[in-house]
Amino acid sequence: MKTSTLVCAVVLNAACSSTNSSRYDLPGGTPDTTVDTSAQEPEDTGYIPAAGASWFGLEGEIRFEETGNTLSLKVHFYEDGQTETPLCSVDTDFLGLVAHDLTPDPTVHYWANTRALLTLDGSTCFDSTRLPEGELQIGLGELHSAVLPILEAKGLGEIAQSSKTMGSYVGFNETAPTDQNPGSAFVLGYALPESEEGDQLEDSSTTVKLHGLFLFPLTETEIDTGTPSDQ
Repeated sequence: MKTSTLVCAVVLNAACSSTNSSRYDLPGGTPDTTVDTSAQEPEDTGYIPAAGASWFGLEGEIRFEETGNTLSLKVHFYEDGQTETPLCSVDTDFLGLVAHDLTPDPTVHYWANTRALLTLDGSTCFDSTRLPEGELQIGLGELHSAVLPILEAKGLGEIAQSSKTMGSYVGFNETAPTDQNPGSAFVLGYALPESEEGDQLEDSSTTVKLHGLFLFPLTETEIDTGTPSDQ
């Protein structure tokens, strides 16, 4: 079941980021409030809207296995002001994760790079070309305080109080984290392991479901108007 989504707008860094720094700039004119939605899967995932989407949301699945950890993401695209139902949704392939020893914040315990979004080249979702370029990072850690009231408001208080519930994070950093440049981790939502041994993560074979509660802005589309004529 798709979790209800909130738009994370101008206050993204203050309210939704685990760090104060950011390499992922928000476009001007984004909403300054959060919008509650009840997101549903679109009937036609290949639908191409005339105006295009303004936001994207993520959910997914991490498989921790002895042979290596893999990730698949589902990307949802939303029209500005119409975030109840995605305009289009698409799944990435399962790809390997490259974990980092360092994380952007002590509350993020697992931090890994993925090329998952790069598998969407040629996707039927028109706005896939406006996703952040290159690799991105997915993280797991402590449940962020910004998520708690959202879960409570949606009647998911048991999930918020469960010791199994983790926080899910996403990053749009161009380089691996270092002591001098740890990068940024934005709150994605929460994560739930499918097995009772999920506390160990990399020490056991388990699957962790990622649930997104926030949306992120797509890049602006540059339109070529051609070269002015001298005639």
